[in-house]
Amino acid sequence: MDFDSFGRAIKLDHPLEFKQYVEVVGSCNGLLCLCETEDQPIVLWNPSTRKHQKLPVALIQVPRELRVAQLTSDFCVFFTVYGFGFDSVSDDYKLVRIVQFCGFNDDLFYSEVKVYSLKSNSWRRIQCFPYYLRYERVNAAVVGGVLHWVVSRKPKSEMANLIAAFDLGVEEYRLVPLSDYLDREFHKTLNNYFRINVRVLGGCLCVICHYAVEDRDDIWVMKDYGVKESWAKLLSVELQNVLRPFDSVRPLVYSKSGGEVLLAHDNFRLLWFDLKRKTVKHDWIHGVRITFEAEICLGSLVPLPGDGGCDGKKQQAQKKKDRKGRHEVEGTGVDSLIWVPSSQGMFQVWSFFVCLFGFHGVSFPWKTVWLSKAPLRVAFFVWTAAWSKILTLDNLRKRRHIIVNRCCLCKLNGESVDHLLLHCPVAHDCWSLIFDLCGIHWVIPRTSQELLDVWRGQWVGAQARVFWRVTFFCVWWSIWKERNRRSFDGKESSVGVLKFFIICILFCWGWGRDFSSIEDIVDFLGSLRS
Repeated sequence: MDFDSFGRAIKLDHPLEFKQYVEVVGSCNGLLCLCETEDQPIVLWNPSTRKHQKLPVALIQVPRELRVAQLTSDFCVFFTVYGFGFDSVSDDYKLVRIVQFCGFNDDLFYSEVKVYSLKSNSWRRIQCFPYYLRYERVNAAVVGGVLHWVVSRKPKSEMANLIAAFDLGVEEYRLVPLSDYLDREFHKTLNNYFRINVRVLGGCLCVICHYAVEDRDDIWVMKDYGVKESWAKLLSVELQNVLRPFDSVRPLVYSKSGGEVLLAHDNFRLLWFDLKRKTVKHDWIHGVRITFEAEICLGSLVPLPGDGGCDGKKQQAQKKKDRKGRHEVEGTGVDSLIWVPSSQGMFQVWSFFVCLFGFHGVSFPWKTVWLSKAPLRVAFFVWTAAWSKILTLDNLRKRRHIIVNRCCLCKLNGESVDHLLLHCPVAHDCWSLIFDLCGIHWVIPRTSQELLDVWRGQWVGAQARVFWRVTFFCVWWSIWKERNRRSFDGKESSVGVLKFFIICILFCWGWGRDFSSIEDIVDFLGSLRS
């Protein structure tokens, strides 16, 4: 394929699109393994056919000796890594999950390993992983049906130059030999934080060697898999030649000519490394977000149970059960549920909302907001507040921020948009000031949008009506500024100072100029009753 130039990115609708965080576990023969979190759900997805297979839940089975250790607090944390590949022996796609526990004891760790088979659509437990995984949430590098991770003998050991392999065909563990040069370099720079990572490039296993003290990264490639003498250095990068540290670089593919290597740098930049000139060139894919996760996936027509292939016994039983559950009537076809309020016959949240509240349209007083004399940024703030979208504490909690919901003005109730701008005792004093100045008695509505609906000004004088239209802009903006001042600067103004600030803003926005003396304020206050 030609990777020398990139087009514009195309968004694909994957089966976990509406999940908060999706991770690409692995890619094999056109299939992608996607995972939402460390647990569930996990799906296999073919982007070419748009078919996917949801994997059954695999519970973590903790042995008795480990449960006893947990009671004594010997084990404290665990993490999960995956490996996805093709088993050519059994003609099956397999997903390996390793759950590794480690504790306060340096020599204490335990690994639970389960293997998922696409043919049987089931998980089964195999022998424990005998090594300690050096990197959390770093999934396996797959070469020829063999999974690879960087490991050590013990959790706290500095001997982190081992590569463990798991053969999907025979389901056995082994170590991949490194070149003698890498072994000598590791022992020579043991105290200088030399570490390695394992990746795949051009179908070959490659190792990224990071020299922290020398500020350099080397990439070695095993040209003939399993042969120790076939290790060869591909490139060496001095870190001062790039913008940021290079320890999270990942080689992806060769260029069409084979003279350049495409590197993913820190999941936010693509780099072309010229193997002959030893230079780095930046590249970009239009339409891609600032941060991304790069994975090579070549299109294929590999079938999944969703399109009739690789059906397991459970899928067949479920289909038979579905056929029995249908009640057919001659001449009318198969019965189905139809949602009458929707023109398409399918349930829609919007149509259900209309049935509940009888609401057939959005009526928003946009002229009151956008045709006022208030500054544009204040109008935008009022428009956002009317839709209850400003970042009050209750809205931050809805976004899963762990924070105590307490109004910083009254220190009595929780902070919401309607409370802060309308019903807070401090806000009530500000509104009372406006009503007293205009000589009216009024009850504050329940919500912010209801306030805009009734804010017409027909009960005030003609001259005061000009100021009345920007009054709620001044009150809301002043309250919001005071709230932010107390929250972020730790400075608190009295209610009297806040009221004077509202009057000054009302004068400037209503007359379009600043006041020059206190007499201007007095004349202004007198005009509000005329």
